[in-house]
Amino acid sequence: MRITETEFFTELTDPKIPAMAAAKRAAEEGNLPQAEKLFADYMRENLSPETFFKIPYVREWYPKEEDREKILARADRILDGWVSSCGFPWHFEGGHVDWITNRTPNGYREWPWQLSRHGEFSGLAAAYLLTGDERYAARYVDMILSWIEQAECPENASGFATETWRTIEAGIRLSSSWNYAMFAFLHSPAMTDRALTLIFMSVYEHGWRLRNFCTGFNWLIHEMSGLLHITLLYPVYRDGAEWQTFAFSKMEEELKTQIYPDDFQFELTTTYHGVVLRYYTLVMDAFTTYGKSVPDNFHEMIVKMYSLYPKIVRPDDTIPDLNDGLERSIRSDMQKALEYDPGNGAFRYIATAHKEGTPPPFTSVTLPYSGMTVFRTDWTEDAMWAYFESAPFGKAHQHEDKLEIELYAYRTKLLTDVGRYDYDRSLMRDFVLSTRAHNTGMVDTFGQNRRKNYEWHPEDLAKKSDISWHFGEDYEVSEGTYADGYGPDLIPVTHHRKMIFFKKGIEGTKPFFVLVDTFTPMDGGEHLYEVHFQLDKEPIRAQGKCVTAKHENGVSLSLISTAYPTILIGQYRPRYMGWRQIYAPGTDHEHMPAPAVTFTEYGGEKTVVTVLYPNNEPTCPILGVALEDDGFSIETTDKSKHFFAFSDKNFMTSPEG
Repeated sequence: MRITETEFFTELTDPKIPAMAAAKRAAEEGNLPQAEKLFADYMRENLSPETFFKIPYVREWYPKEEDREKILARADRILDGWVSSCGFPWHFEGGHVDWITNRTPNGYREWPWQLSRHGEFSGLAAAYLLTGDERYAARYVDMILSWIEQAECPENASGFATETWRTIEAGIRLSSSWNYAMFAFLHSPAMTDRALTLIFMSVYEHGWRLRNFCTGFNWLIHEMSGLLHITLLYPVYRDGAEWQTFAFSKMEEELKTQIYPDDFQFELTTTYHGVVLRYYTLVMDAFTTYGKSVPDNFHEMIVKMYSLYPKIVRPDDTIPDLNDGLERSIRSDMQKALEYDPGNGAFRYIATAHKEGTPPPFTSVTLPYSGMTVFRTDWTEDAMWAYFESAPFGKAHQHEDKLEIELYAYRTKLLTDVGRYDYDRSLMRDFVLSTRAHNTGMVDTFGQNRRKNYEWHPEDLAKKSDISWHFGEDYEVSEGTYADGYGPDLIPVTHHRKMIFFKKGIEGTKPFFVLVDTFTPMDGGEHLYEVHFQLDKEPIRAQGKCVTAKHENGVSLSLISTAYPTILIGQYRPRYMGWRQIYAPGTDHEHMPAPAVTFTEYGGEKTVVTVLYPNNEPTCPILGVALEDDGFSIETTDKSKHFFAFSDKNFMTSPEG
């Protein structure tokens, strides 16, 4: 450990607490066993498992009798020497865990990092709470002391450094697994005076490192949550009051510097928006349960962050996996949101699967700072929904996907990007970050490259994006431009995309969308232009300039373009394309071949018009789309042609909508 036991008792605990003062005197006299006993007795008498297990998020974790078989099976595997990180299990002979060595065949960096989030401690604690079996307590003590012995707290290392002491892990384990295990095992005979002392010496080192080596963005919220939990649950440290003041100050500041005015966290990823929100609610729940106050703006900003979800939610109450996001249902999030705003009808509507509450007071909506438009016909489960973005690059976890679109209709996901992937150095990880994996444009086979010259400035949070829009009775439109160059040399071509929602369709059709993609070379040259669409694994049919993907439920999506398509499935060379993420925990088969459709043009300035026609009927009523001098025409199966001018006032937009 970085600190000695004598230093801990004489300099680092709070001498204003009589028991800590007595332990200090014993240590100064060289009687460390007595100091350990005084300290441990005080902790056993003053920590309150009864209060801890009343914290709302802890109640969620408390083991349920109906889960006994699963909980005990997991705990027994841990007894036998098994651990698991990132879905990859490993067996340590004799139970002697090596916390440092990476056991994955591909050297996946996250494995040792996430192993030190100590999910095994929670697993053992759950089994102990159900059974009282002391084998689980003994295994926990053995594991945590072995970690403390192997994982020495670094003296002066960045919060991003080391395999076991990255500050994100330190914040996570002191917001969750370490606390859960401590209060579960506190009165077990396995928790000897010596064990308790060593564990709380390490807790002090966690506080010291989180206070002095904290980082930024979503990591900082993990870190400050951990630090605040230390000060709340274990108020025995000399520096505790200063740590708490510092952590609350940081979290208050981050609410001003991480959240856009339209409610999205500045990484612009649905996962990390949820992570940041979750850690604020952890702190609120814990401090409220213990009868302690939090800064005044916490409650208001938590409600504000929850308010993002109704804006972007699909008709099935899931949110898309934007950037390094994760597609998931938000009903449980909205249930939690009701604790903070019980009168919010929109929160209740989603939380109850539309059985109670009232729909949000909007259908389509634009987030002008986050640069996103969501089109929506209504708030029924059969609604048509689409997403268009002309967003800032975001603070972290970015994908090269400006002008991305997604589509959901007739209770079916029809168009999404290919998902996210493990944070490794694989071809698939490189792919999901790239323009190749998204529904937008490329130039000369190269993708967008905002990352090359990207810099974040705090004042960017107050700037609106370049998105503009207009919502009318018959048409809704949103548009934006990518102008930061393509490929490593930043090929100087701009891509302007306009997405038009024909809310009432045209004669003989249902509602549909039209994309108008214009590529303009700034170098006066000719280039290859590609417009990409990532389809699911469903069978597809190509005929002329139309590609149709039909799902098992009979719903289809037809892509009808002015350009000819190419279909790529499971391609490695010349470009890695035609793949999609899948979830298969415990295996390395986490992606699969899936169709990618590319419509291609070549020349100087070029415009590609594509109709996106969602359909729940056997045939598509649109035969084709043609580019005209000043607009485009759509031909239907009755041979009618419908012309739409680019200058049509219905298609005009503004940055104010």
